[in-house]
Amino acid sequence: MRSSEPVRPFESPELEFEAALELELPRMRALLRRHGEAPSSSPPPLLVLGGRAPDPDWLRKVSLGRETWALDRGADACRAAGVVPSRILGDFDSVSDGAREWAERMGAKTDRYTPDKDDTDFQLALRLLSGDVVVTGCWGGRFDHAFSNVFSSLWAMERGVRVLWFADEREVLFPLRGPAKLELDFEIPPSALSLLSLTASCERVSIENVKWPLDEADLAQGSPREISNVPLGRPVRVEVRSGVLGVYGECR
Repeated sequence: MRSSEPVRPFESPELEFEAALELELPRMRALLRRHGEAPSSSPPPLLVLGGRAPDPDWLRKVSLGRETWALDRGADACRAAGVVPSRILGDFDSVSDGAREWAERMGAKTDRYTPDKDDTDFQLALRLLSGDVVVTGCWGGRFDHAFSNVFSSLWAMERGVRVLWFADEREVLFPLRGPAKLELDFEIPPSALSLLSLTASCERVSIENVKWPLDEADLAQGSPREISNVPLGRPVRVEVRSGVLGVYGECR
């Protein structure tokens, strides 16, 4: 991930960004600035999907103050962490009977769908939401599930639902829709930091405080080279002017 161009100051005088939206994660702090989008006054709801279960302590911390929805086997992760979801949703083909019954006893609203459906459980949830949302339980499983989740978030953007992050204690992905800026401050620097063009192209991408900085580079989805960068300072700053840029970190 190299650029021979000098890096200019991380400023965008021709664009006005709204006040920063603080995205707090255990051992990580992110500030998001979006053009023309004011931050919400309340914490975005948390969706717990049925992939790799997040560490119970991590899930307890990230769920504080948030409405939590458990999607199918995500109810098992919630039960293990003692996080009571307000809603459980899905076709329930993978959740344990014990976790489903526990959530219902604790007062969770239940939305049960037939397994013979067109939408995934995640897509069903996105149809019921609006505004910002955060997602966990999304890593560590099949590639096709991860692919569907990430690109379903792009589909949801067109409907006014914005996934701010997909994360657990090991991995995080911020889908950053331009024009936007992201500032990352890690308690422990990630072992890898990558930029992924989630749309056909991302224009005028910059990143600083890394080993291989970029200054207003255009990235192509079909030529993903900006992989495994190394943070050098704090904070790491990323900007994209157009397109949807995936900012991925592997956390130690």
